[in-house]
Amino acid sequence: MKNYRKSFLFFFTEKKENNEKGFTLIELVIVIAIIGILASIGIQKYNEYKDKARIADVKLTLHDMQLAMSLLATDTNTWPGGSTPFICPKNQTPSVDGAEYEDLTADDMGLFNNNGTTFANNGWNGPYLSSARLDSNGNFVDPWGSPYFIDYDYRINGKEYAVIGSYGPNKGSKNSYDSDDVYLIVGY
Repeated sequence: MKNYRKSFLFFFTEKKENNEKGFTLIELVIVIAIIGILASIGIQKYNEYKDKARIADVKLTLHDMQLAMSLLATDTNTWPGGSTPFICPKNQTPSVDGAEYEDLTADDMGLFNNNGTTFANNGWNGPYLSSARLDSNGNFVDPWGSPYFIDYDYRINGKEYAVIGSYGPNKGSKNSYDSDDVYLIVGY
């Protein structure tokens, strides 16, 4: 009976003669495995950096939205949707139910246009956000394709705040708060 182990090892460890060129099969397999491992690490790091860049973009946009809301409040003494500036509706006297708005391009939001009745003849001096921020369908969306939102009763650690935000990478939905939401508190 032939010793297969010995012939198998001999096949991979056989010395090449001086006139033979090329790589052995085992050398090629090892190189391909190393390239595959490095590629998988690189792709994972690339995706991590891409998510970090998207979150940074959202934070920058939220600061721009905060400035736009402040300018709107200065001009009209009203926030998007007709709310009192800097106060969570639950904390107003009398207390009222807050609202969450996802379509920030709507007429009565006042950030992009003044076609609605909320800001008519009320000192509106906008637009406060550039239409260059809208996607090809005219929607104001975050890098993951979900709408930015204003929520006047966003719950954080049992207390409600007025926030502007993004649902984050998992693309949450209206009134579902989770740990990957990116938000900025704009009122108490």
